Amino acid sequence: MRQKLPIFLACALIAFFLVLAWRVHFSPDPAREGFAHSVAALNAELPARIDAETRIDAVTLDWSSREVRYRYTMLQHTAREFDRDTFTTLTLEQLRRSLCQQNPGGLASAVESGLRMRHSYEGADGVPIASMLIDPKDCRQQSRY
Repeated sequence: MRQKLPIFLACALIAFFLVLAWRVHFSPDPAREGFAHSVAALNAELPARIDAETRIDAVTLDWSSREVRYRYTMLQHTAREFDRDTFTTLTLEQLRRSLCQQNPGGLASAVESGLRMRHSYEGADGVPIASMLIDPKDCRQQSRY
């Protein structure tokens, strides 16, 4: 019986470390869960009009690409009515300014998690106008925002 005790203890220790390693590797990521909860809360309120011409339709979290994706529809115009370059330039500047001035705690959390924000716009006809990717890390580098 005494010879079986060390073998049992060794097996129990190995099992303990295997379970511990499994839990560390597969345990839920608190940051991911927090962002997923925030995205779900936002989606509960969508679609919603932002202004007379813009509706936000959906927000999704793609953790594999580290993107929070916002999808908008321009309600009064089809995609071909927009000059894509001008639309992108003006909208991107406005989005960056808005992002960089928001809650510093939420922004820091996004930077820490490596999240970026993708804003995609469609015309009233459902045709894509533009898609812009914003990295919150850029807020630190751009003092004008």
